[in-house]
Amino acid sequence: MSGKYRILHTSFWNEDPEVYEMTPENKLFYAYLLTGPQTKQCGISTISTKIMGDQTGFNQDTILHFIKHFQDDLHKVRYNPETRELAVKNWVKWNCQGKNPKVEICIEKELKMVKDKELISYVWGPQIDIPENPGDEKAKKKRLLQNELIEKIFEYWKTAMKHPGSSLSPEREEHIRARLNDGFSYEQCIEAIDGCAGSPYHMGINDTSTVYDSIELIFRNTSKTEGFINRAKRKARMVPSIAGKAKEDNYNWEEGVKEENEE
Repeated sequence: MSGKYRILHTSFWNEDPEVYEMTPENKLFYAYLLTGPQTKQCGISTISTKIMGDQTGFNQDTILHFIKHFQDDLHKVRYNPETRELAVKNWVKWNCQGKNPKVEICIEKELKMVKDKELISYVWGPQIDIPENPGDEKAKKKRLLQNELIEKIFEYWKTAMKHPGSSLSPEREEHIRARLNDGFSYEQCIEAIDGCAGSPYHMGINDTSTVYDSIELIFRNTSKTEGFINRAKRKARMVPSIAGKAKEDNYNWEEGVKEENEE
């Protein structure tokens, strides 16, 4: 809730030399930024240049000129055209007079909704604790759970590929995370590792005797991961079939040797 009133101290017109020397149009625009209906108590408002033009009577080209002048030349505002958020540098100086618990609660709620977090430190200074968005807590828990899965997947890969000394680098972590974000489950990631480990070619039985077992390869992209999962599934289907045929041929699957009939 942005409130119905905005307080602008009388010293605003004389205290700042730059304000004192502004043209009438610039003074009007600056006062509008501090007191207009779009303003919020946190000093960062969301508004389009069209609405600003409608409310002040200036056309959009003039509004854009004002914003550029106040941002680049006077360093009194910062505008993000993508989020349509405008921050006033001296907002705290001209609007926050004394401490009011209700106002502070309102400001904290408004800061949580700011999309461009850099605007918060621009208005309130670098020491302010930027509050998290309401949905951030849920996202934080999801990421913590995902981090646990990434560690488990990486540990499984180390064991399966016999790389006990390997470490979970940011690059490796990002590859696994990307596939989890694509919708692959923990079980499917394990299957992909098994698919690679069960491939003679990737284990070094190739023309160059090169082993291709890196976790970056397994989780390089969606199609690569799907390919290793399908490889693991095919192998799982083949084992019972081979075992059945071996039994018919009097093959001891347990021992792995051909039984000879005693004469």
